[in-house]
Amino acid sequence: MSLVARRVWFIVAGAVAGFLSGAMVPHVFGVRGLILGMAISVGAAMLNPWRRDPDGRTPGLARTLGVAAGVAVAAFGLILAWHEMVPPPHHDIDLNRMNAVAAGLGCVVTAAGILLGYRARRAGIRRAWAWFVLTPFATAALRSWSVGGIEAFPFSLLLGSTPFVLLWLLAARLTDPGWSHVRWLRAASDDGAVAGHGAE
Repeated sequence: MSLVARRVWFIVAGAVAGFLSGAMVPHVFGVRGLILGMAISVGAAMLNPWRRDPDGRTPGLARTLGVAAGVAVAAFGLILAWHEMVPPPHHDIDLNRMNAVAAGLGCVVTAAGILLGYRARRAGIRRAWAWFVLTPFATAALRSWSVGGIEAFPFSLLLGSTPFVLLWLLAARLTDPGWSHVRWLRAASDDGAVAGHGAE
């Protein structure tokens, strides 16, 4: 399988993982998860440290945050476009009220948290997993604010943000050609494009 095909498969897997995380209400949370999961996979592929640099220098913090913001804004735009066709429940995103802002911030926080954790893990930074733990809590807090009640926090954490992060990470672990340097070298070798050497 070519590198391009592997990257496409990773993006598709991220989308499927996102959809499954919201499959209880597929036309609302499933579609949102699909869009955001796909966008974050695109961001992770863009930040692959071995894609253009054989030495695998970790992308800088500013670049990581910039990519995270970019894919999150694009994802939220697609989510809003979807809800123009399929209106969300009245208690969910009211596009004329503040909770739409909170929902948009939730996309940014989720993308930034996952991509910063991914950056830290690829760089071998200790406790990189902390990003993947904190991200669902931050997203669930924003979600609770967006619907106007702290009572929504446990539901959002356990049935929304946590499954999203875990399923996306599982998809990345299984399909991302840039999950590790070893896997990248193997994929590049299969594609006839080896550059650089390294270990996982």
